[in-house]
Amino acid sequence: QNWLLVNSNLATTTPAVLTVFVSPSSPTVLTPGTYNGTVTITSQTLPSGAINIPYTLTVTPNVTVSVTPTGIIAFTQAQGGPVALSKTLTLTSTGGSANFTAQVNPVTGGNWLKLSTSSGTINSSGTITLSIDPTVANSLPANANPYTSQVSLAFPGTATSPVTITVNLTVTSQTLTVTPQTLNFTYVLGGATPASQPI
Repeated sequence: QNWLLVNSNLATTTPAVLTVFVSPSSPTVLTPGTYNGTVTITSQTLPSGAINIPYTLTVTPNVTVSVTPTGIIAFTQAQGGPVALSKTLTLTSTGGSANFTAQVNPVTGGNWLKLSTSSGTINSSGTITLSIDPTVANSLPANANPYTSQVSLAFPGTATSPVTITVNLTVTSQTLTVTPQTLNFTYVLGGATPASQPI
């Protein structure tokens, strides 16, 4: 399709002004990318021959994707204890559907973070579930400083740049709390046995 047009107002002699413009219907049919070509001006009286003027049209996508939450996602788990509850990333597309890719990049502590999917298509809205691998997490020593991983998200064919989400896992020592810390019984000789007390 000829998406670039030249309007010379039927001028055939110099001086003349040539108006170069993009066909109004072209942006609706062109896919995102860069298009190159040449405008050639010819004249039988030009001693130098034809004049070639290169042109470039850059078509950018109109689909955008937002990710929530965008801040640090934090998990806390007691060493050897129950696995922390999963968390969710929400992906929302505007302007049409969008494809995405997702991967975990471990920073410290190994592969303790898992994703529910590594790629997919967002039709208005989609989610990715983040969960903790209990085998890996329970092998990590308790540490006041959190273990860190990063989730890298990319949205090819959209106007949205790649997004990186930081995920932290804090592993705490298990503690046991006993209540009450003292028990008091009163017994009268020859009387009934004192009632039991729960701990």
